[in-house]
Amino acid sequence: MPGYKKLADACNPRGCLVFAQLTHPGREMALASDGSRPVAYAPSAVPNERFHVMPRALPNELISEITDGFEQSAAHLRQAGLDGVELVASHGYLLGQFLNPKVNLRSDGYGGTFEGRLRLLREAIEATRRGAGEDMIIGLRLSGDEKDFAGMGLDRVLEICSALDGVSDPDYFNITAGTSAGLVGSTHIVPSMAYELGYTAPISASIKTRVSKPVFVAGRINQPQIAEKILEMGQADMCGMTRALISDPEMPLKARCGDLEDIRACVACNQACIEHMLQACPIS
Repeated sequence: MPGYKKLADACNPRGCLVFAQLTHPGREMALASDGSRPVAYAPSAVPNERFHVMPRALPNELISEITDGFEQSAAHLRQAGLDGVELVASHGYLLGQFLNPKVNLRSDGYGGTFEGRLRLLREAIEATRRGAGEDMIIGLRLSGDEKDFAGMGLDRVLEICSALDGVSDPDYFNITAGTSAGLVGSTHIVPSMAYELGYTAPISASIKTRVSKPVFVAGRINQPQIAEKILEMGQADMCGMTRALISDPEMPLKARCGDLEDIRACVACNQACIEHMLQACPIS
């Protein structure tokens, strides 16, 4: 909490809102730092292709512990002075695993039907709101298309977003693509230069036609001109730009001043950002 408070105190006076993401990996459990393989849990005992993990099915008492964890974590972020919380149901992590009928094979109240598979996400959102209080913003991150043979496609995610659009929370949807579960889908978590600029915008545009809440989008949006075009076309209400800001932290100021030619654009080489992180080195 002291670290988050320091971040909020530095950003809030400058008109910058600070959010934190809350997530649980479920079966997406790689080796621990000591080389051991931790026990992984998922909706059902369905293996992960990418990490070769065979998870255990979550018992209901552990599901309750996890939802309690969302509430406690949101309360900590509120006490630290953050402005919002974003729940991560994207990229094949636990909340997304419960939504996927190929991973969630349960026959109890957390599976079996569309509403059953949606239950944990609804409970996590409600728990987060209890911890966050009424003033914080709560968002939901979803992969609009997991782009994997065992992943969820756009049609299923449209159903999920439509079902959640009729309730008070979340306040917005943050749309991306891919899943950590498979070798193909995982390339979309940090898409390389092989993918077109702003290639996820048509996905967010489809979701925007089905919901009344604001829709964010992220994925190879590397310059303000690209982001502005997406907004002008009505494909999203806000654009996420992560590696673009690693490449040039001054990009927003340069864009505001019209110095677009001075922006150092991210080329999606993935060398000093995600590669350094995976090697436990500082990013640059």
